[in-house]
Amino acid sequence: MERGFFMIGVVEPRNTLNIGTLIRSAYAFGATAVFGIGARFPLENEAAHRFDRHVPVFYFDDAEHFQRSVPENAELVLIEMHERAHPLQNFVHPERAIYLLGSEYVGIPPEYFTLRPRVHLVQIPTRVPVSLNVAIAGSIVMADRVMKEEAKRARRVFHQHGFKRPKHREAEGSV
Repeated sequence: MERGFFMIGVVEPRNTLNIGTLIRSAYAFGATAVFGIGARFPLENEAAHRFDRHVPVFYFDDAEHFQRSVPENAELVLIEMHERAHPLQNFVHPERAIYLLGSEYVGIPPEYFTLRPRVHLVQIPTRVPVSLNVAIAGSIVMADRVMKEEAKRARRVFHQHGFKRPKHREAEGSV
């Protein structure tokens, strides 16, 4: 990513292996940090594959502690199954984003919906309405961000340099 930053975290994470997988994905997709709210989890698990050495991991006690501690200049993006949520495929990721996932059982508690003046509500499209594993959902969101950034970069390069067609070589002996 050329500009901006993003963090990703989970409200009341329940499964250590899911958080380990989220840390590994965060490293792969270039997240600035991973965080948990309302529960601590041990980082020494096989799913993290020691990538917690390269991605900072933060803990917040509750919504208030989270709100006081995260960057003011970032937009909050809630990933949630909700009737008002925008589909991920149409979502334009903020340059500076804090992605928040709920636990698989409870989702994101209502108090998080009003933490900032502008909160984005995004849903991962599925063919049937089921809750995704939190590590998978986080990985999908991060992959979507990276792919859209790469497409934007490619369009910018194209517009700067134009499309240069390779010179056509006629095969020898062709008529």
